[in-house]
Amino acid sequence: MSWVVELVVVILLPTAIGYGVIVGIRAVRWAAERRSEARWRTREEPSATIEQLAARQRRLRDELAAMETGGDLPAKQVRLHALRAAYRDTATALQERGLDVR
Repeated sequence: MSWVVELVVVILLPTAIGYGVIVGIRAVRWAAERRSEARWRTREEPSATIEQLAARQRRLRDELAAMETGGDLPAKQVRLHALRAAYRDTATALQERGLDVR
């Protein structure tokens, strides 16, 4: 082999090994995170009473109305998105219990 090819291999081989180690570590972390998320999703949450859910729904509705009509807040769209998702989750929980929620 030419000395140029040997030099390229000597320079690139440690770099390739380093990238392989980094990708391996990230893959292990990703797999562990997915496994812990799957375990977390299967756990049942303690069920809240209908009164607690209704109170939470009213509070979220009031917060959502205040946020939508409020002034210029930092990250307003992100906060609105989170409030709407929480409102939908609570409404779904109430509907699963047979209550009519609008």
